This record gives sequence, structure tokens and C-alpha cells, in this order.
Amino acid sequence: MLRQFPFLPVKKEPFSQEVIEDIKSKLKKFEEQKQFLTKNLTLPKVAKMLGRNHSQLSYVLNEHLKISFTQYLKTLRIGYITNLLMENKKFLLYKVEDLAKECGMSSRQLFSSHFLEINGMRPIEFINKRLKEIEEN
Repeated sequence: MLRQFPFLPVKKEPFSQEVIEDIKSKLKKFEEQKQFLTKNLTLPKVAKMLGRNHSQLSYVLNEHLKISFTQYLKTLRIGYITNLLMENKKFLLYKVEDLAKECGMSSRQLFSSHFLEINGMRPIEFINKRLKEIEEN
């Protein structure tokens, strides 16, 4: 098959397709088993959990999933806690610090700013809005 632009260099993958697919598969299990809720996760720690090195994991996240490790973790954690707030009224009674701990974040401030970034409002605003929705139904 002729390449459409033969003058452009072919980008060679630094890791085999097997390694890339293995990491993707293990990330899926990591998400399904909610391992992202573990506190103090770092790229090297998660890579070790997956049986890979941090450069392999970083490469797959950045180049194949188009997300940084920090953004990946943040998105999983905030998505998890947002679902809990939507599906289980008991979480609406939690303090923000406890919600942060529930999703693996150690800092209330960091949790609140990540929540704002992803949901467009602070956790307290979200909780109040959700409580009002429940009251009206």
C-alpha cells in the first residue's frame, strides 16, 4: 500500500502493540475494580500495580488515550463521587472532607477545585442543587 504522504516520516511506536494493548486492558480493570480510589497514587505506583513501568503507562495515557496521568486520575475520582451524589442520598449529607476521602483525595481544597473544574460548580453548590431537585420531586 502506498503511503498518502511518503515525504512525512512514519512515527514509530516506542513500545510494541502487545504492551500498549496490555496496558489499556489493565487500565480497564483498574477502573472496573475502582483501584483509582486508593490514596496517594502516583504514576510509578499505578504502573507497578499494572506490572509495567511508568514510561510505558505515561506513553499509553498521553499518546493513545490523549490524557495526562493527573487528569486521568482526577476524572475517574470526580466522576465516581459525582455518581455517588446522584445515586445515593446519604452522600449528600457528607462533609466535603469526607467526600474527598471517599474518592481517594487527601485534600479538601484540591478535591473542591477538581470538582469545580470537572462539574462546573463547587461540591457544596452541587449538593445544594441536588437536594433541591430531590425535594421538588
